[in-house]
Amino acid sequence: MFVTRPYESHVDFVAMQRLVSRLWFQQAPYVYALPGDLSWWRATTPDDSGIRRATLWYLDEVLVGFVWRTGDDADILYDTAVPGLASAIMSDVAAHTAPAGLVYAFDRHVERRQVLTALGYHKGDPVFRMHIMDPRCAPRYEIPEGWQVCQLPAGSAANQERSEAQRSAFQSTKMTPERYAFARTLPGYTSEWDLVLRTPAGDIAAFVTIWVDETSNTAHFEPVGCVHAYKRQGLTRLLLCEALRRLALHDIVTVCVLSAPLSAAHPAGWLYESCGFHLIDHISQWSRVPQDA
Repeated sequence: MFVTRPYESHVDFVAMQRLVSRLWFQQAPYVYALPGDLSWWRATTPDDSGIRRATLWYLDEVLVGFVWRTGDDADILYDTAVPGLASAIMSDVAAHTAPAGLVYAFDRHVERRQVLTALGYHKGDPVFRMHIMDPRCAPRYEIPEGWQVCQLPAGSAANQERSEAQRSAFQSTKMTPERYAFARTLPGYTSEWDLVLRTPAGDIAAFVTIWVDETSNTAHFEPVGCVHAYKRQGLTRLLLCEALRRLALHDIVTVCVLSAPLSAAHPAGWLYESCGFHLIDHISQWSRVPQDA
């Protein structure tokens, strides 16, 4: 009934992004990825190896789902209106991954949870909070004199500056100039929506990469960060609210962002709520290893 094959080329990637856009109209707001997510997932591997283990699922030559594998973990996206697809695609993932391999489900996605339970999966901890808003409802803040919200310019120097800002924000060495340069070549990226808040001295204090999908009229913030020296000053909120104002002027009607479960170490959810975002649901990890094992 279903035909599967491995990822082959950029043409496949465009088809995957188009499927994700279509799934928004079918499943919103409970969508596991927007087109920009796929580009950002690719950006984590500048050699583009991250997408090469993806598997595409077809019904009558129409792409109806795909699995994006990272190690033993799998992101599963599919058309929920296709009978039997959910069970088939998740059964295949279970058959080809280790028991400890993770898959993901919204806590309120009853059908997906039922299929996973029937396959022997066990619900684990929540790993993401999904937030959504209409940018026209964002609060307004004045940018302090001398500070500026502007686009990230092109070029290697900007890639270096942007990667250093992200490394500082997340206290991580993962982002490199090469990774960010690759991200800027991917479908969905436009410099118009790669925004930074600059200090009067011209340094980056906060940043947000915005992935706008004209088909679904949505935007996705990924990533969002504040340079370590400028944290806890409300600067990221200034940047995000200005970004939301610009998106509203662009007639974007829905903006999404993910955050980690709330804690003192991960307070981003409070930041997003202060900008007008509403919590939709949690996304939890599932594996075939019992949680008390």
